[in-house]
Amino acid sequence: MQYTCLIYLDEKKFYALSKDEQNQIHKECGQWHEELVKAGKSLVAPLYSPARPPAPFACRMGKSS
Repeated sequence: MQYTCLIYLDEKKFYALSKDEQNQIHKECGQWHEELVKAGKSLVAPLYSPARPPAPFACRMGKSS
């Protein structure tokens, strides 16, 4: 069985940190993931884009617009 672990962050708070603090968080997360890979508990770490408001979408008569 395989699991997916999603890590969410508060973008406002994260980007309010200094670049050094942001880099430290990335470094720590990377090290943690390497430990999971070595232990056989994780295969991949997909990178997802930051959350953004959804784009407007409309469907009329079965056609998107």
